[in-house]
Amino acid sequence: MLMECAMCFSAFDSASDEVYHIPCGHCYCDSCFKFLTTHIFVCWYPDCRRDGSRLTPEDGARLRLKIGMASSHEDARALSSYKEAARIERGELKSKSEQNIPPVHHILGSIRLTSGSLAETITTSIDNRAPYTEALGTLSQAQNRLTAAQTRTEALKEEYTEAASRLHDARRRLFAKLA
Repeated sequence: MLMECAMCFSAFDSASDEVYHIPCGHCYCDSCFKFLTTHIFVCWYPDCRRDGSRLTPEDGARLRLKIGMASSHEDARALSSYKEAARIERGELKSKSEQNIPPVHHILGSIRLTSGSLAETITTSIDNRAPYTEALGTLSQAQNRLTAAQTRTEALKEEYTEAASRLHDARRRLFAKLA
């Protein structure tokens, strides 16, 4: 909602350079403020008139307003975002969360490869009659890598779930703004 003059009710826009804010909290345009101070009036509102003090030119604090209006480019960008979100909701486009699934599958594949290399290491060690401690050390290292990969997978799953939740919330806020 735009601010407006308390006397003439004209809305202040970027063309209204001079807006005066007085101590009681009301704002007046330049012409109304000059009229009130020239003719020694009190503030226009009954609650402000009770103390009987008159307005003087020193009472008004001059405000410079910068009111931004959306350009057609910004309107088009917001509309295209709305249309894209609507298409995602209808399932016509892959959502960002669906596009983030491949990294999770990549990590799962990495875990499988780690498990496979673990089995190969054990088999090779037994076939070569490697000492038990060496096989155990290799097994321990592979188990540590597997545990680290599983931990990373769980972290990625949590990030994915959180990202999907934030995307859903962002869509809901976007639709609420545009509605």
